[in-house]
Amino acid sequence: MTDKKQYIGENMTIKENGNSTNSNQETSYASTERNEVNHPFHPWRRYFARVFDIAVYNITWLSFLRFTFHVNLIGRSRILDSYIAIGMMLFLEPLWLHFFRTTPGKAILGIRIEDFNGKNLTYRQGFDRTFGVIVSGLGFNIPIYDLIRLWKSYNLCKDKKIQPWNESTSYIIKDTKLFRTFLYIAIHIAIFAIFFNIISTQ
Repeated sequence: MTDKKQYIGENMTIKENGNSTNSNQETSYASTERNEVNHPFHPWRRYFARVFDIAVYNITWLSFLRFTFHVNLIGRSRILDSYIAIGMMLFLEPLWLHFFRTTPGKAILGIRIEDFNGKNLTYRQGFDRTFGVIVSGLGFNIPIYDLIRLWKSYNLCKDKKIQPWNESTSYIIKDTKLFRTFLYIAIHIAIFAIFFNIISTQ
């Protein structure tokens, strides 16, 4: 009788463990499915959106130097300017995300950022997210280290894992229509044309 009870107890334990395993598998699957919905993984689209935004901040800063202080931009070191552009991004990008749920580069490529409730990010949420991008994604813009961080971020995205700065937000891609690519290229060319025009006026 004791052996029978022991057998029944062991059988119940095995069954309970089996249910627990299935439950964990279902939770894991649901989590993965939710991640793919909230964080579509398009590494290059996301990267080029970021490059565009940084270019906008760069051109804004250089234009300010040229037309306000008449600084000679020819032969000027770009290292300090690049850090100032990153600093501008840290404080201005949260405003873009708070009011428009996007940034210039993201808007062109059909990307939108919001919280899990479908609402605009607060300025603080946007600031924390942008700071996370600068630290973990861009490596503080430190030469060589920035390439390492970019490579790691690319691999995370390729493996369909959430970037550290996106853990509390939804990353939405409206569409990937071809016209967005042509629009991106055209506007990027225009930005470089403006930059060279600024330099040539000196």
